[in-house]
Amino acid sequence: MDRNLFLRDVRYGAAGLALGMPTIPLLVHLPAAYAEGLGLGLTATGAALFAARALDVITDPIIGIASDRLKSPWGRRKPLILVGAIIAAVGALYLLGPQQGVGPWYLAIWAAVMYLGWTLIMIPYQAWGADLSNDYAGRTRVTSVREGFMLGGILLAGAIPAAAVALGYDERVALLFVAWAAIAMGAPLFVLLLVSVAEPMPKVVGTVAVVSPWRDMRSLIGNRPFCLLLTGWFINNLANGIPAVLFILYMKHVLGADELTRGLLTFSYFLAGVCGIPVWNWLAGRWDKHRVWCAAM
Repeated sequence: MDRNLFLRDVRYGAAGLALGMPTIPLLVHLPAAYAEGLGLGLTATGAALFAARALDVITDPIIGIASDRLKSPWGRRKPLILVGAIIAAVGALYLLGPQQGVGPWYLAIWAAVMYLGWTLIMIPYQAWGADLSNDYAGRTRVTSVREGFMLGGILLAGAIPAAAVALGYDERVALLFVAWAAIAMGAPLFVLLLVSVAEPMPKVVGTVAVVSPWRDMRSLIGNRPFCLLLTGWFINNLANGIPAVLFILYMKHVLGADELTRGLLTFSYFLAGVCGIPVWNWLAGRWDKHRVWCAAM
């Protein structure tokens, strides 16, 4: 592998370390912390989080269109990522550091802020990764480096609550530690990304007609392979999302695990994902990626 390409991929993917850190708190710890620790109850907590995520249905396509069509001296992706990082940092501090007595509206508002910032980062960031290579294997390499850093951040975030509980802090305080750790690591890593990684400009041959978003949507709906991929992706996210949300509740109420054990089991769960990266990367190099993904499913 070309050394310069590898170093570029590392500089690009390193931001994933900070992006991966809020994953465990948002998916695993947050529902239990608000429902039980703060007394909101499962119904109110679920409704607030559902309302916050429902906004993504509106914001995701808008941000996707902006990420492709934005014209600025700094590129298409970088300004959105910068704005998203600031919004996500503020949202994370309020969402993961609630005071006693907060209600469902607090959760819904700050979850919406956090997810908006997250979307402003992730859609341009992942699209930028696809721009970095026109080669089939090259895109696999870029994605593997990025996902490796993200899983590293997830592992680090999983270790922080376990360490905090071992030192006598409760799980709710540990979430705030994760937020501050993500911000402290994210600040230099995002500066490195935005300053040192060039954003490839799209190659334009001749004149390009501006196509309306509605026409884009109709063309996607009529694209059978894309619809099959989207269906599989939806099922895959259900398979990951439902266990993640219920994980802490299951360990606490069914297994009877204490706080330290819950932290260690969560850490072990995501450690398996890190160990799997080189295996799946190797398999994707030997067979078509979509076949490997179907086998994994």
